[in-house]
Amino acid sequence: MGLMGSIEEQTTALKGLRALALSLALSLTLAVQAFGTQAVTLSDAVRSGIKHNQSVLSAEQDLRNAEALLGQARSAAMPSLNVQGSFTRSSEEGAERNDYGDLSLNQTVYAGGAITGALRQAEANLRKARHGLRHSKEKAAREAYEAFLNALLAQENLKTAEENRLYYEKAWETAEKRLQVGLSTRLEASRMKQNLREAQGAVETARGSLRSALITLARVMGVDPKEVTSVSGTLDIPAGWAVQGLEELEAAALKGRSDLAALREDIELQREAVKIAGASMRPSASLSGGYRFYQDKTGSSTKEGEWTATLNLTVPLVDFGRTDAKVLQEQSKLHKLLVSLKDMEDSVREELEKDLIALDTAVRNREIYAENLEIARENLRLAEVGYREGVNTQLDVISARRELNNGELRYKETLKALQGALKDIWFHCGALIERVVPDESFEGSRDGNGSR
Repeated sequence: MGLMGSIEEQTTALKGLRALALSLALSLTLAVQAFGTQAVTLSDAVRSGIKHNQSVLSAEQDLRNAEALLGQARSAAMPSLNVQGSFTRSSEEGAERNDYGDLSLNQTVYAGGAITGALRQAEANLRKARHGLRHSKEKAAREAYEAFLNALLAQENLKTAEENRLYYEKAWETAEKRLQVGLSTRLEASRMKQNLREAQGAVETARGSLRSALITLARVMGVDPKEVTSVSGTLDIPAGWAVQGLEELEAAALKGRSDLAALREDIELQREAVKIAGASMRPSASLSGGYRFYQDKTGSSTKEGEWTATLNLTVPLVDFGRTDAKVLQEQSKLHKLLVSLKDMEDSVREELEKDLIALDTAVRNREIYAENLEIARENLRLAEVGYREGVNTQLDVISARRELNNGELRYKETLKALQGALKDIWFHCGALIERVVPDESFEGSRDGNGSR
């Protein structure tokens, strides 16, 4: 009775310590929540990542610069109006006065298409900047999504490690109790303690991995790491999800990819550059006019002013092949861009084919590892029952538990791979932002006009 009483007292004490630890953990969690710290969701990570991404901030400045360049190009087609005046006095007796004011206007009538080409270039450059901003935001969203998935997986792995540790804590307690009543050996109790220490080490490793993943997530989000203490979400994919076939995805990518759209605008810029290069051998015409007000010698009255109007016409005759060389140079750049566009369009199909292979692999593995996980749970149950009945050994239980732990880790890794494959498909189709934060409005649309 004394031995059994001692065992019961130890068990009661351990249970009391565990309850106290859980109570303290709960109090700490409530205290943290009271200070406003909340788990980061996927949409939180993506929105913050886009807002603070350095490439996005740089692309926004490129957009402002493109808007300013368009304003300059438009002003080049407008007339210039100038006012000039002169007011002269001299100490010499009887010196003539020379007071007058000039109002002049200059307008380029035709410049061989150079002004129109520059305006079209500026418009294309603005559309390119919008597409560039859009693509920068897509890349920022992808980076934030990946960092969030890594943090979520690390958090789930920590939960798995904690569950494994709790299992071995209980198993060690049971082994000690069985040892004291002579139902197990010292080796069995020591073996359980060894597995408990390994499980505790795995918890610390998982906790460190989670802290590192959260630091990376905070950097991607552009916030203080102290503000990112946990993430909220699920690794699994919602029921009813579906992905289109390769042809549909390729068509969507060719239409929706902002980097493709930006390259097409580069081609339009270069086409105008070819036209501008040939403008120097075309005629040009400009119109200028002016009106002068001046006073008489005594300055007592203002005489009627003089007006002038001039039409200037220039017709180039020969430049010894200089213009032709410029045109050939710009055409060479144009052909190079067309090759780059073809190469990028060809790579779209390759990227999507690889994404679909990764998605198919992840889907198949999810089914396989889900079934394997259920088998591992059943094997552990059978091993524990057999051990209590004296049919199985302790090593059978430990092996079954280890397989269950590894099965849970593999299954969660597969779920993350499945989400990652979908993320890559959406990104390569240029639709990641709409998928993750569909209610968010971002500048830099697909049509380049600021609308979705």
